[in-house]
Amino acid sequence: MAASESTSPGLNTLEPECARAQSWVSGLHDTHTSLIKTETDLDSTYTEGLIKTESRDSTELGYVPHLHPDQLKTETDGGSYSKAEEDNDLQDIKCDTIKSDPMKCESRESLVSELMSFSEQTHLNDHRIIHSDEKPFRCTQSAKGFNQANHLKSHLKIHTGEKPYKCTQCVKCFSQACDLKKHQRIHTGEVPYKCTQCGNCFSQVCDLKKHQRVHTGEKPYKCIQCGKCFSQACDLKKHLRIHTGEKPYKCTQCLKYFNQQSNLNRHKTIHTGEKPHKCIQCGKCFSQACDLKIHFKIHTGEKPYKCTQCFKCFSHRSRFKDHLRIHTGEKPYKCTQCGKCFNQANHLKAHNTIHTGEKPHKCIQCGKCFRQACDLKKHLRIHTGEKPFKCTQCGKGFNQANNLKSHLKIHTGEKPYKCTQCGKCFNRLAYLNAHKTIHTGENPFKCTQCWKCFRHRSSLKKHLSIHSG
Repeated sequence: MAASESTSPGLNTLEPECARAQSWVSGLHDTHTSLIKTETDLDSTYTEGLIKTESRDSTELGYVPHLHPDQLKTETDGGSYSKAEEDNDLQDIKCDTIKSDPMKCESRESLVSELMSFSEQTHLNDHRIIHSDEKPFRCTQSAKGFNQANHLKSHLKIHTGEKPYKCTQCVKCFSQACDLKKHQRIHTGEVPYKCTQCGNCFSQVCDLKKHQRVHTGEKPYKCIQCGKCFSQACDLKKHLRIHTGEKPYKCTQCLKYFNQQSNLNRHKTIHTGEKPHKCIQCGKCFSQACDLKIHFKIHTGEKPYKCTQCFKCFSHRSRFKDHLRIHTGEKPYKCTQCGKCFNQANHLKAHNTIHTGEKPHKCIQCGKCFRQACDLKKHLRIHTGEKPFKCTQCGKGFNQANNLKSHLKIHTGEKPYKCTQCGKCFNRLAYLNAHKTIHTGENPFKCTQCWKCFRHRSSLKKHLSIHSG
């Protein structure tokens, strides 16, 4: 507090009152520094019966009638007061009155004027809870805590099922007004939030924030188990299911579980046979848009992913990543039953069906079931007569890639499969296995009707015609 300066002895009686005024105002808000200064202007023009008040926060001067010393009080706009006692020698008193600034949120023990200001102490107290970990409002049903009463009120509607906010266009209901407002933009087509970098527009500010991370490369959500980072919380949530093994999405037809909704949706097309995505060049249909996109690169010849070690190129990133593990020897996918490891997730998935005996892929024409989708795909070519794999030397077609690969050895003369007993070589593993039965005397192919056994499958097939007539 500035010291009172005066040549008039009457002003000495004002000092204790000013000091009390400062103490009283300081008690209103501990973040406000109050100043009271009084002085007698002996050289100024005498104005009888008036007291001049000056606010330190304003240049305006206000005048009030000259009251009794006990009643003398000046009130500022902020609601604070200064009080003075008059002496006989007191002619004119000029007071710097105390004016309360708007209450401001404190950060790091000092006032930061750029932060939010509040007109009432209770509002400031409510706001301060946001910065603390305090959550005084607790749900009695789920025990979840909230830092504001209105947040708890909104949360309670989850338990009550109350949805008072109804869309007038589609009759959909919402528990909160803000959710209805966001929903209505679907009907209006309003996209008020625009990306300043690429110009893309969004209907919700949260979607814009997520999108901006594409430009910034920010990945604030980190997996505490493997350290992998993600740009969106939902992606981290999906990723965590890899570690927990959680599979919350269930197929109602075959009771199979999945860790992502998109995987379940993809799986459902197996049962429905739906293939809505059609290639405009060859007419081939796919159940998923991503599969069509991959397929389309066959026509364009695009293979943007190149291995730096063997220079092999790939049309899809996932296949490229799988390929890299051949060089690194990494096999991150481990069977929980037998401990066998694989470098690709689909290889582990196919392997697991050995333990479960599951054959989920069924041929709609003959009813035959297969463990893997690729096996069903190969089988279907028997019914369609499709032979997509052609020999470039003789033009012969094959329904499977490995059959073409075996056939090419006829032209090259390659015979990599050698019998360890007699040294005879073969261009196919199946031929070597059939040859080995000569040495072992084994007849693995048995007729189910007369129980006669044969060394070769072809011999059994010929024999079966006897029973069928």
